[in-house]
Amino acid sequence: MIIKILRIVASLFGAISALFIAQKFNFFQYLPFVPEGKAYDVCITIYFTIVECLISFLFEFIGKLIETSKVYVTCMCFTDFHNISISNIPLVTFDDMDTARLSVRVSIKGNTDKLKSRKIRIRSMSQVDFQIEHSGTSMKLDKNGDIVINLTQMCGNQKEVYLNENFAFKLIRNISNANAECILNPSIEGNSIFLVFRNNSAKIKMGGNV
Repeated sequence: MIIKILRIVASLFGAISALFIAQKFNFFQYLPFVPEGKAYDVCITIYFTIVECLISFLFEFIGKLIETSKVYVTCMCFTDFHNISISNIPLVTFDDMDTARLSVRVSIKGNTDKLKSRKIRIRSMSQVDFQIEHSGTSMKLDKNGDIVINLTQMCGNQKEVYLNENFAFKLIRNISNANAECILNPSIEGNSIFLVFRNNSAKIKMGGNV
């Protein structure tokens, strides 16, 4: 959205600049093949075209520069390895032992300099406790009971990465007869135009009367 607004402002500034230059110097009035009385119209048209081309080139260059500096992070919750999708919202239910299992796949692609020690966080819920089952390289429980995945640790010393890593954890019901339904939604700490984060959610269902 910001880029679109800047593009509009730049085009407006470019048009004003073209008008100003045409007023100060009209090269086409000295060309014999330009019809008399049309030199200014031709000048404005061509100056507008040149300025717009320069602006387009500049924004394309900046766009490519930003794109090469970006890092893309995806966090997908899943319960079935054959059905891992950002558009899928898995349903998590508990067994007779009041436990359930959920996995997440974290994908990172791009420039790791833009991660700046960013973390994916899955916040604790009063209805359940988390217990890490497969931590991979960088998953841990913090003092608040949140699951935290350190993205910088995942990448190590690499500057450009394309990696996928799976993590798994258990959910243990705090109250055996709890009857509730809630959404588990991973989030990432901090926002940046250089970091693109996508995620799905998981639906947690306890009891049969929700």
